[in-house]
Amino acid sequence: MTVAAEDLLISPELQRRMAERAGSTVIEIKNGHMLPMTSPDEVAEVIAQAAEAVE
Repeated sequence: MTVAAEDLLISPELQRRMAERAGSTVIEIKNGHMLPMTSPDEVAEVIAQAAEAVE
């Protein structure tokens, strides 16, 4: 799961707690709520890593 460390809509702490409950691997990106639009390369890398993990 990617946590938007500067998110003003969904608290980063809440994002971390939800990820922990789900047993997710957490990647933090220092940006706001719209990560796919503001940090597309970083989000694409997280997706690529997840895809490799299940191959």
